[in-house]
Amino acid sequence: MLTSRALKHKNVTYLNISPASHVQRIIEAQGFLRYSQGQFATLPVLSRTSDHPVKVFSADKAPNVHFETFERDLLLSHMKYGCIAVWCVTSRCARPFVFTPRIVKGFVPCAQLIYCRQIEEFVRFARPLGCYLALRGRPLVLVDANAPIPGLFGKYFKDVAPKYFKGPEQPRLGDLAYTEAAMFGL
Repeated sequence: MLTSRALKHKNVTYLNISPASHVQRIIEAQGFLRYSQGQFATLPVLSRTSDHPVKVFSADKAPNVHFETFERDLLLSHMKYGCIAVWCVTSRCARPFVFTPRIVKGFVPCAQLIYCRQIEEFVRFARPLGCYLALRGRPLVLVDANAPIPGLFGKYFKDVAPKYFKGPEQPRLGDLAYTEAAMFGL
């Protein structure tokens, strides 16, 4: 009864990004749909080089090219949550990226992609981002995905960390901004 009351607004999109495996059938019965089937683990430093010179730097420094104000605010607020927030800057544009530090299997340091405009942008800037993260002890990156991601070196794991939604707007992969994953490291 409480769940149906909480989910009554038809114009709102609800997320469940960390359901326990025994709960997945229950939330599917409540009308939730999977939008992410698994995760892709990548060593982005081994990806092909970006086609343009790229500088990667912390979000606390403003880029000297055009950027969206809301994205700078997003990066700065996520830094306060303990995330790694960076700009990838070319001669023409600045692209925002947010990662949260993680430990896999209890001892493997990695980063989970929390925010980017599009997964294709992460692929485009994978090598410079990989170098930046590797220098900070996070050579492995986890990316929500529905299949292997072309252009990235790594392995796809189906049914690992599936993500669900209910409502009119399917969330896009690469956007967990302001969710429990970013804010609480879950």
